[in-house]
Amino acid sequence: MAGFLLALPSALPVAVAQDASTRPVNIVLPLAAGSSGDFVARLIVRELTARLHQTFVVENRPGAGAVIGTGAAARAPREGQTLLFAPSGALVINPTLYKQLPYDVMRDFTPIAHTTDVPLLLVTHPSNPANNVVDVIAAARKRPGVLTYASSGHGASNHLAGELLQRLAGISLIHVPYRDSTLSLNDVVTGRVQMMFSDAGACLALIGAGKLKALAVSTRTRLAAAAEVPPLHEAGVPGFDSKSWHMLLGPAGMPDEAVRRLNHEINAVLEPPEVQQQFAVLGLQAVSGPRPEEVQAFLATEMQRVGDVIRQLGLAGSQ
Repeated sequence: MAGFLLALPSALPVAVAQDASTRPVNIVLPLAAGSSGDFVARLIVRELTARLHQTFVVENRPGAGAVIGTGAAARAPREGQTLLFAPSGALVINPTLYKQLPYDVMRDFTPIAHTTDVPLLLVTHPSNPANNVVDVIAAARKRPGVLTYASSGHGASNHLAGELLQRLAGISLIHVPYRDSTLSLNDVVTGRVQMMFSDAGACLALIGAGKLKALAVSTRTRLAAAAEVPPLHEAGVPGFDSKSWHMLLGPAGMPDEAVRRLNHEINAVLEPPEVQQQFAVLGLQAVSGPRPEEVQAFLATEMQRVGDVIRQLGLAGSQ
């Protein structure tokens, strides 16, 4: 595993390790710059570069519900110079939502670290007369199939959250998919699309500036950075519970020593209380501690759980 030999015991071949020091490790991020995933990935890249004395770089490859970037990572040569920092949509939604994908999560990747949980905020333009979820539901029932909601693409977590809202509330909305979260959020800010479920980290500043209005949070617990915003579960949609998350993965067959070393270093980066607080202010929840086998078990469980939800919504194979 050339890209990580510097971080492993000195008994490994020195010549290969020296060659690795001149070759950056590329972390493919199938999300746009400025997204919460971009923030987390770049923080991790900065810390890993300092800790392991190995250059790590982020390559943003957004589009098609994270399919483009994830597929590119799956096709990369498997010598260890390419990793994937992926949102949950790419890993546990797409495999059931899409008829065909250019990657297989369990076949093509090795889970390394579960880094972040990302609650979603249902947001709208301040001029929207809806001030809460009950208002949205009432407006949607009055004008079925008229209100619009944006997402960062088919298969993204915010797409699934919108579908779940429609099913649980018994309403009909028009889904407007975009290439990435930045474009979709911009059109909610301008009022071109009426609402969306946004990563909290991407919209909190816009809410504070009065450019967006938050109606509800997607998780059953309130968000520390927006404690006044109620969960949908309490605000008119009982049973609603949805969130996104991020995970770092390596290529299939990645040596166990390299996986464990990276897992250890990333957990160390995310563990300090000041980092946890920094993430909380941004609407993110840093996850530190899970070992590689626990990360793999979490991924398998989420694939089954989310796949079941997609099938219940009648969306399996719809893309």
